Amino acid sequence: MISGRCNGLNLLNHCKQVNSPSNLNIEYKIIDEVIKKWECVLCYDIDGAHKSESVVGLTKIGCLKELINKVEVDLKKGLKIKCKWR
Repeated sequence: MISGRCNGLNLLNHCKQVNSPSNLNIEYKIIDEVIKKWECVLCYDIDGAHKSESVVGLTKIGCLKELINKVEVDLKKGLKIKCKWR
């Protein structure tokens, strides 16, 4: 059982361990060689639909954290965790 307080990288790690939502995939693409801008793309299947979200930033980990915050409600929905505060 996972707590509703689980968020961020811990939530992503749990999703990977239990394979929910299904087909969870993270890709990084370099956008600008000079400034080193990264695009982080997170793809997953939830409720029979394929979803894809992306964020652009200066660091890979920064992009990933921002992206997780962006899709946190969907990830928790895939894990059947109720989000009362959002």
